[in-house]
Amino acid sequence: MDQLLFVWVEKFRNIENVGFNFSNRYEINYKKGENEIIVNTVDGESVLKEDDVKLLFNDEKHYLEDFFQIENKNNVTISQICALIGKNSSGKSNIIDFILTAISIGSRNKLQSNYILVFKKDNELCFFGKTNNNNLNTSTLICLNKNVPKIEPDKNWVSMFYSNVADNKEHIFNDSSVYNYSFNKLNELQSNKIDFVSSIFFEDTWKRLNTKDSPIKNVRFVFNPISFLRIEKANDLDERLAGILKRYRKAIYEESSSNANRFYYGLVINLLCFLYESKLDISPILQEVNLVGSDGFAEAIRILHPKVVLFLAGINEMDSDTLKKDEFDSYKNLINQFSLKDEDGKVVVYNLGQIDNYNNSILVDFNDDFKKILLDNQIAFNNSSLITHDWSQLSSGLKAYLNLFSQLFDLSSKVTKPNNQNILICIDEGDLYLHPEWQKNFLNDLIWFLEQIFTNINIQLLLTSHSPFLISDLPKENVILLDKDCKPDRQLNQSSSFGANIHQLYNKQFFLINGAIGEFARIKISNILSELKYVNKTTLEKYEKLISMIGEPVLRIRLEEELQKYVKMIGREALIEWHKSQILQLNKEIE
Repeated sequence: MDQLLFVWVEKFRNIENVGFNFSNRYEINYKKGENEIIVNTVDGESVLKEDDVKLLFNDEKHYLEDFFQIENKNNVTISQICALIGKNSSGKSNIIDFILTAISIGSRNKLQSNYILVFKKDNELCFFGKTNNNNLNTSTLICLNKNVPKIEPDKNWVSMFYSNVADNKEHIFNDSSVYNYSFNKLNELQSNKIDFVSSIFFEDTWKRLNTKDSPIKNVRFVFNPISFLRIEKANDLDERLAGILKRYRKAIYEESSSNANRFYYGLVINLLCFLYESKLDISPILQEVNLVGSDGFAEAIRILHPKVVLFLAGINEMDSDTLKKDEFDSYKNLINQFSLKDEDGKVVVYNLGQIDNYNNSILVDFNDDFKKILLDNQIAFNNSSLITHDWSQLSSGLKAYLNLFSQLFDLSSKVTKPNNQNILICIDEGDLYLHPEWQKNFLNDLIWFLEQIFTNINIQLLLTSHSPFLISDLPKENVILLDKDCKPDRQLNQSSSFGANIHQLYNKQFFLINGAIGEFARIKISNILSELKYVNKTTLEKYEKLISMIGEPVLRIRLEEELQKYVKMIGREALIEWHKSQILQLNKEIE
């Protein structure tokens, strides 16, 4: 299977003269002075055979091709998975950023120093990059005294980047051939959530993520009419426009008994406000509106609303940098959906679920009625300058899971060209925000989902994480540990990789330098131990209580033994009292 095997970087951020092996089969080293790579198996055996022109791999019989498959569905092959594990600022994200920048056409010129990317394509050794300060066209690479052939990776691989990290980091492969699903792109990609929920894959995914002993929740979306909310905060509004806003707010959030009406009213007033923000002349509708009473409200919603809808229907063109004509037309069609009539000439009534009382948001059920509304109007939800939406009433973990799956689903709908048979999927801390139970299931769920949504494809996964659960799911050759200087280590012990006990992993120095308990508790217990030598009759009860609170039994017994040693120094009477307290404690534990 085609794979990215190795990357060497001369200088990129905190990466300097470092090579990274991403295959669990091969160990590749680059000799910069000779501009030569040496390729062996991870066990140090020779792996290449030569013909007159090519350098071919000769180890197929030693490898489990289907190791990362679960159902082997749709002819999807997960050919390789590599996890970059490191502490904050170790350079995990930088490695991914570099690889995707080098692969993508639009950003390569940002890489000034030398670098190489080594691939296996059709069982042949290939490379791409810059060597000896040459340009991409004139650079060469040697292996076994032969020139390694060059390839254009963007023509052979589709690349994707996904991140759960809300750091607003600007990845330098932006505006390039990489499918960028970073956190700061989520608003632009918000319609992907609805596309995923509308798909045939969602129901099985939803059941998988909801445990058997928990009730299945309704999927709800929260919508925010953002133009309306912005204009409300503006100063010096025309009094009639201010009156319209007041009336719509009262109708939407206080008086409406129908969730569908709330949604409909929100769409209408939001478009009117967007037109106002876009400097369109809305004076014709303002002249038609009357103010009533002394509080500045416009006339009743049953009179006001038809006037506003009629005004919006008459606007066919608008000039806005943030709204294309098809988006504008789709949004108007979405509004018109609520005026459609059935065969008997009655206006269709939609049920969008119960009303939840929020001041600025409208929650709707993702049900059959909402799907009918969406059917011809999905494009209206693509433009975040008009309306934003998100999953509603979900835990941060479930939301993170669904965000990842919805973006992967979007990628699967785009990867349809016959020549795009290889995908490099880079996921930066995809298990962030997940409950430990979901962290434990993360890799298994990810592979399962990829097998559902893709067809006839070879996938290579590059993952970053802080989680020891990921190490437990991967053979040691599939894990790269990064130190603080972004130096890689692939020499995990056998007990620290595939199938390893999570408690063993937490006790490895890489994860927790000062043990597997919270830092506050560690410091507190250390202080207790150092203070026991000063125990006296007055403080004895205090330290007895502190030690009894410790949940780890071996540690608690060790401290009790230490306390007993110092109690003996206080005197016979104190020792007797101490033994009595120990007997009482044992009786409580037995009961």
